[in-house]
Amino acid sequence: MRDFGKLNDLSPKNTFFTADPHFFHEGIIGHCARPFANAQEMNEAIIRNWNAVVPAAGTVIVLGDMFWKGDLEACERITRRLKGKKYLVAGNHDKFPRETYLNLGFEDATDYLEFHLEGRLVVCSHYPILEWNGFYRGSWHLHGHVHGKGSHFSKRVLDVGVDCHNFTPLRWREVERKLADGMRLDEETMRAKGNTSRHMPWDFDK
Repeated sequence: MRDFGKLNDLSPKNTFFTADPHFFHEGIIGHCARPFANAQEMNEAIIRNWNAVVPAAGTVIVLGDMFWKGDLEACERITRRLKGKKYLVAGNHDKFPRETYLNLGFEDATDYLEFHLEGRLVVCSHYPILEWNGFYRGSWHLHGHVHGKGSHFSKRVLDVGVDCHNFTPLRWREVERKLADGMRLDEETMRAKGNTSRHMPWDFDK
């Protein structure tokens, strides 16, 4: 597991998360009912929205499915237009080797990521995880992949994909606002279900 090292020194003000832009993917427009006529229009809208909120000094963690096919030169043009330092947690459509993503303009790329921000352990993967590292100690889990169509019992899980957030990266402060009361709500759920010790069976009823 690569930890990207300096990510534990992130600025809360300038840290953003996103997932599943699917640049160049015509089919995703119909699959996810995206409001675009074609992939070019979608690409430009996502770039415009990204650059409207991310400063040059920002850091964006992309939780997978950055590109859909697209030749390397086209992928690099997209990446270089996007503001901030970019880190990729690869998804099922991210097929290039790590070195290729570095050459495209990413700071680093990995399959899974954990880091601390303001004392909070944040667990990032492309896919949603049922029970993640630090689950019983208040950690949070961010993911993509399900395009807003998934439903997790935990209130400390957030799909940061573009389909959930107006095709725009999500600020850390917004993540914090959405998940701030999650541990209390999860503890209530665990007590109600009798899950008072670790690794007891979960069911998927709310």
